[in-house]
Amino acid sequence: MGQDIFKIQDLKIDFTTPRGILKAVRGISFTVHKGKISGIVGESGSGKSVTALSLLRLLPGNGTITHGQILFRDKSILSYNKRELQKFRGNDVSIIFQEPGRSFDPIYSIGKSFAETIKAHHPKATKSGILLRSIDLLTEVKIPDPEERLHNFPHQFSGGMLQRIMIAIALVSDPCVLIADEPTTSLDVTIQARIIDLLLELKEKRNLAIIFISHDLALIGSIADRLIVMYNGLVLEDGPADRVLGHPLHPYSRALLDSHPRLGDHYTEKRLITIPGSIPDPHMTEPGCPFAPRCRMVINECRTSIPPLEQSNDHSGHFYRCIFPGEKN
Repeated sequence: MGQDIFKIQDLKIDFTTPRGILKAVRGISFTVHKGKISGIVGESGSGKSVTALSLLRLLPGNGTITHGQILFRDKSILSYNKRELQKFRGNDVSIIFQEPGRSFDPIYSIGKSFAETIKAHHPKATKSGILLRSIDLLTEVKIPDPEERLHNFPHQFSGGMLQRIMIAIALVSDPCVLIADEPTTSLDVTIQARIIDLLLELKEKRNLAIIFISHDLALIGSIADRLIVMYNGLVLEDGPADRVLGHPLHPYSRALLDSHPRLGDHYTEKRLITIPGSIPDPHMTEPGCPFAPRCRMVINECRTSIPPLEQSNDHSGHFYRCIFPGEKN
């Protein structure tokens, strides 16, 4: 395993809302390694994006880290002052989001977006230096005619092209960690595959650590080195991607895999399996396993206490939070 860059330890995040306290993240721990892809997967409301934003201290005003640590190269980012945070964001860690069109100002040309970002991190950059850097980055993400395209505006690009440009801007200051928060959700499958290939290429070329967030376990499992399955603010399973995909130990992980359509399956021959119900209201956390109301294997014990995160018997670094690990439902 590569060098540790991020260590998240027992992280808990609450939001103050008109309905009371919303427990978005309820004590999660994981490590991000240099040159590796860590996949975080789960349905909407699992706490994935909140976790990502917390790594950059970008939580909205009503969000609070109430417990735990976020260590970047063994230093707590929770102790960073405003100046240290400004240097940390973009220089060390960058983030890209889904729906790239919403990340650009429609009245700014792409060249101006690059210039603004480069100037923010490199105030002494010259006009010619900014131009050359912008062209180099657009070339790296495979945008044709990069010098000409710098004069274009966001509406003149497809969603896939805008996501490539967003990735290029995120790489302006050569970060060592790239957080990709559902970067392919709004794209069709062909463009999605190209963005995935680009991220893999950049990871190898730059030795990037990538935190890839998705609701699609099959997609993320195809590129990640390690998979973290989240549900209702908790990690239900965490392990090497091939182990989680090939031998899921939690019923939720298995349900996510079973609900994914497979190439060649036809609705007349094989019915798509769905997960009944929905994620619990995070304002009203129950004492037991949060997946219990939707689980086909639930027993009374599941409803009374949350199982601890335990390691599988093969000591492969595969962890699960279930009293029936690996059993078929």
